[in-house]
Amino acid sequence: MKWPWLVYALILTVAIPVGMTFSSSMVNREIQELSKDEIQKAQTERDKAITKCNGEIGRFQNIYSQRIDKIKNSLEPLKEFEDIYKQCLFEVKNCQAIFDELQKKSHAAADLADWLSSKSNRMQIRDFAVFEVEKKHSIPAYKAITFRNDIGRCINWLRDSIFALQGYEVRREEIARACPDIPSGISAYLTALEVIKSHSDLVRLSNNTNVLEDFIQELSKKIQP
Repeated sequence: MKWPWLVYALILTVAIPVGMTFSSSMVNREIQELSKDEIQKAQTERDKAITKCNGEIGRFQNIYSQRIDKIKNSLEPLKEFEDIYKQCLFEVKNCQAIFDELQKKSHAAADLADWLSSKSNRMQIRDFAVFEVEKKHSIPAYKAITFRNDIGRCINWLRDSIFALQGYEVRREEIARACPDIPSGISAYLTALEVIKSHSDLVRLSNNTNVLEDFIQELSKKIQP
């Protein structure tokens, strides 16, 4: 069934702002080892970025709701063409469902990035992952520290990528330096990523979305030969 050109235009008024708003509202900031004053400054900047992001989401939600109402009102004259009207209304509801899912994912990503911005949290999850890996893989003693630091870099990549909602480019040689000296090779790193994915705090903050899983899967692909 062909839709009137007016319906296409109405649907586009909803779809276009979704990508533009979410891509422009995300800000990436890497927090490294800094002095106490610099850490406080960086924390303040990050909090401002998160507040701005939440404000953008709220603003967009209001605009989106208004546009949905306008579309529904515009579709009223089509009621006499029952089949077309029902199909158009179905598509509008699909747009609403897509928006709700995007909003849920954006909130989960913000919560995950906020939790991972804490150095103590990152160290906790790193040590947890290394402990579990050593149960299944043999890590040479002389490479234990290097491997631990590698897992820390993996977690930093997750933090930065989730906060920006885009996976950053990284070479395996940069993030898996101990790999050549580990008997099981890259499998040890993949096990660590699986352990991280199942960490209770991260599972809770993911809020039944696939945000964390998607980024871990992307990193897994990047570090494999």
